[in-house]
Amino acid sequence: AASERALAGGLTARAAPGLALRLEGTLRAAEDYRARGLEVSRVPGTWAESGSATAGASWIRDNGYLGIAYTHRNDDYGVPGHSHEYESCHPHGTTLHCGEEDEEDHDHDHDHGHADEDPPRVALHSNRFDLRGEFRHPLALVERIRLRASHTDYRHDELEEDEVSTSFRNSGFEGRIEIQHVPLGGLRGVLGLQHSDTRSRALGTEAFLPTVKSRATGLFLVEHLELNSALHLELGARHEWLRHRPVDDPRQRATYKRSASSFSAAVVWEPTPEQFLTFSAARYERLPHPQELYARGIHLASNTWECGLMPSAQTCGGASTDVPLRREASHNIELGWRRRIGALGFALNAFDNRIDHYTHARTLDQHEDFRLIRYAQRDAKFRGGEAELSWTFSPALSATLFGDLVRARFEGGEPLPRIPAARYGARVQAERGEFGAELEFVRVGRQQRIAAFETTTAGHNLLNFTLRQRLAGSGLSWYLRGSNLLDEAVWNHASFLA
Repeated sequence: AASERALAGGLTARAAPGLALRLEGTLRAAEDYRARGLEVSRVPGTWAESGSATAGASWIRDNGYLGIAYTHRNDDYGVPGHSHEYESCHPHGTTLHCGEEDEEDHDHDHDHGHADEDPPRVALHSNRFDLRGEFRHPLALVERIRLRASHTDYRHDELEEDEVSTSFRNSGFEGRIEIQHVPLGGLRGVLGLQHSDTRSRALGTEAFLPTVKSRATGLFLVEHLELNSALHLELGARHEWLRHRPVDDPRQRATYKRSASSFSAAVVWEPTPEQFLTFSAARYERLPHPQELYARGIHLASNTWECGLMPSAQTCGGASTDVPLRREASHNIELGWRRRIGALGFALNAFDNRIDHYTHARTLDQHEDFRLIRYAQRDAKFRGGEAELSWTFSPALSATLFGDLVRARFEGGEPLPRIPAARYGARVQAERGEFGAELEFVRVGRQQRIAAFETTTAGHNLLNFTLRQRLAGSGLSWYLRGSNLLDEAVWNHASFLA
């Protein structure tokens, strides 16, 4: 439906004793995809082209390795559903105003909104350096040290008629070190430190965020205790310090600086090799993203006018929707069971998550397909589960039944926005020599548990088929995949647009 073509390849070579070189790259191109029920046969702005290349080297020794790599990536893709008819929309408190007079003035000033114009496109460029290393037994009580660090320079430009309207840039450093200690009284574990320092900014007509410098540091510990051959205990803890600081912000939005702590525990019982049960409990604290704090402006990629958590004098949405900034804290319980009885295998998982001050995008008002949203905090509950039943007919043939669902509500019973419906399906896999095939059917249900300003999403069926072959002795393979072979209209309830 999109005439997609993709190519990927890699080469590893020994340059000298203990020195390995690596080259790899990918190319992908797809045209606008076809869809039923439209005045045109293809959806404008759904085309995409991308390419990436990586070069790296690793020094390998008996006690570890150290490697460095450089990756360059280019993407060029259309932006579907992007409409300038909403550019005149603006909030007055909790109300969205989209006046015709303002629209006409805006179109006259910017010469936008012509039906024969091509959809806007995004040109993305990224340069990234990665450093990775691992050293075994460097010290008496240390079994292993792992090191990861990266520096990224990312930019994407939104272009209309080949002119840049908005640019988004993100650059920064991230590093992580893990120290795995030797067994201490039955305990095996890892102590780690993670740090990131980034700068993000948006420039142009649709820049809805200020320039923000973000710094985050996290310290964590994970320990594993084997009580006996069948019973294991895992404990984890993490503390994080975070700061978001707007730079040269004309609205003088405040710096956000807080810390958060998280704890987890899990019990794993494996009475036989064919069966194990897990029970886990955790309390996680999550600190907000800059977009959740500082957003103020039009975001046409999702057809929204976004207002951050900051008070309305610094963002928007009206003082009546202001809320105190609090840490989002989730209390999670999960139970899992896996069992194998001969050719039959099954797995069950169930969870109950209660989240205090859950951060979400609350719709305050709507004009046609355009929304005024304000990031808000409210207590919420998530409950759900997943199940899988498989049967191995022979080493070459197997079948699987699966399903999952989630129910999410705010305190008081109101459904959360954009929660996907339940789904279930079946999958058959076959192997014969170099060939393999997979046939999959998925049924996604109708979602009618909807929040304010949402509409019911119809269910759909998906039939997918994959045929593949590994060419023996060559290191090459090919595959043929067909998706949505029933040609059904598919709407994604989790999306603002579709």
